[in-house]
Amino acid sequence: MTSCANYKNVEMKCYGKDRKTLRKVIIKGGKGRKTVMHYKNGKCCGKMSKRIEDGDVKMICEGVFVKGLFNDCVPATKSSKRKTTRRRK
Repeated sequence: MTSCANYKNVEMKCYGKDRKTLRKVIIKGGKGRKTVMHYKNGKCCGKMSKRIEDGDVKMICEGVFVKGLFNDCVPATKSSKRKTTRRRK
């Protein structure tokens, strides 16, 4: 088993001309964080960050693919927060 004291990975996926999604994994000192950010027109419109469990941190350090790592990180966008009963028709 290899130990990784520091690890960082960023994945960017572009949707069309002005939308993108960033997925980050950062491991420092054996503890990990995962972050998902949505951008629209160059501005961040949704962000969510969570802790990575110890079993997943070990798998990432060994170089094993973790399926469904970001499934529970779904940030709420500003447009979904603004809905009121008047706008729902």
